[in-house]
Amino acid sequence: ANDSALGDINLGGNDGTNDSVSIIANNAVDLDLDDAVADVDLVTLSGNTNDVVYTISDSASALAVTIAGSKNVGITMDVDDATGVAIVDSSTGTSTVTLTSFDVDADLTKFSNVDVVSIGAVATTSTLSFNDSQDVTMTVGQAGTTNFAQANGNDGTLEITIDAGTATTFALGTLVSNDFEDFKVNGNTLDLTDVSIDSSLSDAGNDSNITIVTSGDITATLLKAGDGNVTVSGNEVTNTGATSGVSIDIDGIGAVTLEEVGGTGTNVVDISTTGAIDADNIDGGAGAGNDTNLTGSTLTVIKAGDAGANDITGDDITISLSNDTAVSQIDGQIVATNDVTISGGNVDVVVDGGAAKGVITAGNNLTINESADVSAVGITSTSG
Repeated sequence: ANDSALGDINLGGNDGTNDSVSIIANNAVDLDLDDAVADVDLVTLSGNTNDVVYTISDSASALAVTIAGSKNVGITMDVDDATGVAIVDSSTGTSTVTLTSFDVDADLTKFSNVDVVSIGAVATTSTLSFNDSQDVTMTVGQAGTTNFAQANGNDGTLEITIDAGTATTFALGTLVSNDFEDFKVNGNTLDLTDVSIDSSLSDAGNDSNITIVTSGDITATLLKAGDGNVTVSGNEVTNTGATSGVSIDIDGIGAVTLEEVGGTGTNVVDISTTGAIDADNIDGGAGAGNDTNLTGSTLTVIKAGDAGANDITGDDITISLSNDTAVSQIDGQIVATNDVTISGGNVDVVVDGGAAKGVITAGNNLTINESADVSAVGITSTSG
């Protein structure tokens, strides 16, 4: 068919044959590929003089769709209709497959060169399996858990872009993926809420790197990359759960509020903001090169009942603060296997929130620049 004004198309095929059809149309087309007879197996879809969106229903899992031509082509399908279907983009336009009605998992491993897969709301749990790298768009907030799998080994990139129209806030929900080398979320200008990302479920050495970027605020409950890296850039950044990975890099403009940061396997912690930094513990590890760099207006590291614990650790620890008036309280100890450098700020190291002072220990050099006021019970440096 070649028609610029097609609306609804109902097509039936013959059992036991590879029925094929080529459709060139404009604007919007409702395409029923069964029509109570038999499924059409091979379909080529193109735009005519304008872009086109085909809404496909009643497709078979053996369906093979080829997107052709120079126009942008969209395909809208229920997830259960899309699972197992081969969609191959050979066009020079942009292809977008929009999936709706998330009531089942979806095997999308036969998608090839599809530019964007747009997913609807996942209310409970759904697993989407791709063959390789894939760009994904979310347009509605998520309340459930979305698992992203990949059939081609630990490789490629899953990049999620949030497109929420005129909304200013977007609930990202729980995202799980450890099959991609890189797992990225682009929030554009949105405030991202209900963020929980776990890429640490695979064997050692195969966890995904997590990247979240937006100019809005980020409110999370988990950022767990295992032996991958965590990179976060936003305005105000809050995580009420663990932030863990080999390398942790958090850039903010406003306040950065975290709980447990780093831990076993962490090599580098780098937190930088023009606002305040507040955390329970910041553990950059103790090995050579396991550095902890903290830059903000003030720094508060307090965990109730954690008396005597090493609340900031690293090989080299560098603390740079811009507010010399407000107290930056470290509740416990600052312990570095190599150097500690403190520039600016009014740093008070105490024990478990009380009047007793805590300890600063540097395995090598301790440098307190003249712009910094530091109060502690014991300052130890092997270099004196």
